[in-house]
Amino acid sequence: MNMPEYRHVNFFAFLLSCLCSLPTLAGNYKSSYEQWLEMPSSKLLHLGDRYHNDAHFDSAMVCYTIIANRYAKNLSHDEKVTTLRALNEMGVLNTSCFSNYTAAYKNLISAYEICQEINDDKMEPYILLNLGNLYNLYEFFCPHSNEAAHARKYYEQCFRSACRSGEWNMAISSYINFAMFEMPYSVGPDSVHHEMRQWLLNKIPHDVPDWKFTHLFLDGAIALSEGRCDQAMTSFTLMEKEIKPNPDKVRMQYMVQTCFSAVYVKQKDFNSAIACAKKILALDGVQDMADIQIETYRFLSEYYSHTGDTIKANHYRMSFLEKKEDMMKDIIGLLPTQLSHDLQEVSDNMAKMKEQKHRNNIILIATLFLMGLLLLFSFFIKRKNKELSLKNEALYNRMSEIIHFNEQCDALRNEEKYKDSTLNEEKSLLLVEKVKTVLADSSNICQPTFTLRHLAQLLDSNTSYLSRAINENFGITFTHLLNQYRVKEACRRMEDKEHYGNFTIDAISESVGFKARVTFTKAFKQHVGMLPSEYLKAVDTHRK
Repeated sequence: MNMPEYRHVNFFAFLLSCLCSLPTLAGNYKSSYEQWLEMPSSKLLHLGDRYHNDAHFDSAMVCYTIIANRYAKNLSHDEKVTTLRALNEMGVLNTSCFSNYTAAYKNLISAYEICQEINDDKMEPYILLNLGNLYNLYEFFCPHSNEAAHARKYYEQCFRSACRSGEWNMAISSYINFAMFEMPYSVGPDSVHHEMRQWLLNKIPHDVPDWKFTHLFLDGAIALSEGRCDQAMTSFTLMEKEIKPNPDKVRMQYMVQTCFSAVYVKQKDFNSAIACAKKILALDGVQDMADIQIETYRFLSEYYSHTGDTIKANHYRMSFLEKKEDMMKDIIGLLPTQLSHDLQEVSDNMAKMKEQKHRNNIILIATLFLMGLLLLFSFFIKRKNKELSLKNEALYNRMSEIIHFNEQCDALRNEEKYKDSTLNEEKSLLLVEKVKTVLADSSNICQPTFTLRHLAQLLDSNTSYLSRAINENFGITFTHLLNQYRVKEACRRMEDKEHYGNFTIDAISESVGFKARVTFTKAFKQHVGMLPSEYLKAVDTHRK
């Protein structure tokens, strides 16, 4: 039979396991936002770059935004470098993918401020180049604004920053952007052109990609500014031969043809300039470059105006305006998409994730507190059960000793009575011994119908004499004496697990002759000193 305290412990163990599972259930599901929120910034930056390279621009923007939102003045130098890189990439995405130029400007300016704070010479030219490109776009859509001056300023700063830090590829790239921005009319040798030539000849390694292409462009630009058109044409022709297959091939071809056009415009040969412009429109891949098409249509409109062909001038003017309008529609069409909408809600989503994480922490703390209370309560219950078991065992042993001692005392009293008794007393004592013998037989006393009359019949006596003999020798009535023997038999059966181990207390009560549980419990308590359930528990403890 299982002890009651083990059932309590098992119940609390089950309850404890349920409570332990609460934090797991509370944080079982983690969205991508939650996983990214827990990533270190350096790892998240690599993930954003991978999404960017795979054209998953929305996921890339989310990764970069999480990093940017972590910025604080007390971050380490490496963490600030990671932050400014993320801000720079956000500026690129907002410029080229989402056409959110205001957000792009804020991203790039924030990146530039961090760059100045930590003196990061490596990243500075990249940020300045992106700012120049951004203002270049502003100038493209708003040609009468002052954005061109800002674009030129950032291109110049990028060039000089790249030269200082030895970022030669970036130096050449920024100068080409600057030169293309000013063509075809402003290719003269201003300070940047002369400065670039000095860097090319004295500092920049000649094996840097596009070094010779840039050098030939500078020679041609200076020759053109000095009126040496033939020398300029020669340089630009050699420059065309330096174009190698690369992602910027079409733009480099556009740059060469624009240089040719500049020479022809200088010579007032507008028909040749028109031919160069049409070659640009015929370039393989230019159909996907709306900005080049728009600029070329504008050039053609101006060239035909100089030739006096107003029909074609107006035709290309209309083409210029229509293409520009189409491009504007495409850009505006990007803004209300679900993707852009999702990106605007990234900060709100991240705030919700943080709130959920805070709730999970509260659940965890509350669970740990309850677990501690349950452990203390379980320990207290176990300790009390152990103390109770020891007390029950001690009481059981004491009661066994008392019962044995009472039996010995009865025997001694009987011996003393036999020594000094008269003949009538001897008969009474002999009758009492016979009573004990009959009552010691469980087959007699366990009958529910066993009474004083049945006992008198078995002893060939009368009930009156027998009752007086029991009262005089035992000091109790027959009913109490019968209950005493029945209780002793009940105790024996409770200890006999082999034959009565499956018996309940009610079954044992009935098996020894008691008709009611209440009568049995009262008699048991009177003769043993404890309840039947307590005695049974003490027996189980003693056996273990």
